[in-house]
Amino acid sequence: MATSVFLPGHVSLHPFLVTNHLHVAPNSTRWVTSHTPLAAKFHVMEGVVCNRTFKGSFPIKIRSPCAVDLYPDGPWSPQFAAGWEKLPDELKLRVLGFNLTFKEPINGKSRKGWDTFLHFMTMTPDIANLSQEVFCKTNTFQIYCRDGNDNSLRSKRPDILALYPKLSVNSIIRRVQLHMNIDSSDVEALRKFTRGDYGIGNLEWITIIVDMKPRECPWYLIGLSGREWVEEVLKEVIHISCAGEVRLEPALGPRLEAALKSKISFSKSS
Repeated sequence: MATSVFLPGHVSLHPFLVTNHLHVAPNSTRWVTSHTPLAAKFHVMEGVVCNRTFKGSFPIKIRSPCAVDLYPDGPWSPQFAAGWEKLPDELKLRVLGFNLTFKEPINGKSRKGWDTFLHFMTMTPDIANLSQEVFCKTNTFQIYCRDGNDNSLRSKRPDILALYPKLSVNSIIRRVQLHMNIDSSDVEALRKFTRGDYGIGNLEWITIIVDMKPRECPWYLIGLSGREWVEEVLKEVIHISCAGEVRLEPALGPRLEAALKSKISFSKSS
């Protein structure tokens, strides 16, 4: 692979001023500058990241065959802190929302999302508090029901990240994507979730994705149809006090989907 190139610039008259996280796509060119040193993360391949730090006082030409994430690596000046405090809260939230809201659900592998969030959490106390609120309220968190007697929730890669956002911020979360199987353990975890046992009690939207892959469908082993298995496991309707939807992956026909949806109701129209 070709070596990534960072060159002190003398060509661009209008380099981009990096004040927070900046992602540079592979094989693209970007001129940047910064009031502080710049920390660079080269995503060489899946799971392999090379870190370097550069002076940001002069224009830098960034050119790389792999993706690069840039972050200011230094304390903000007193002038920045004073200027930030003068902004109205509405504008502060809009600025932070632009940087901390992501299209894809946040899970244990969301490197960009968590790196950006943690970067903002190291700034001033006001920015850190608002960043936590924005990150939790505007993103969708992807969680999974865990097989076992503890009926807890987990991320897809618990070895990478905490099982799910810590309890102190669960009440801030507004959107969740919950993955589950149709078995007694996961159904019980869903019931606990809807009762608020996990502290996520202020949801506005939930997407429930049911894994219908053959290896996750025990009715094949005991001679039941999918609808019969749903009736067996979900004897009572589960009521969820927010808007949402139920999706089967992969879809196994409208009759099974209708049977499953009849067992999960949402209090608000979706």
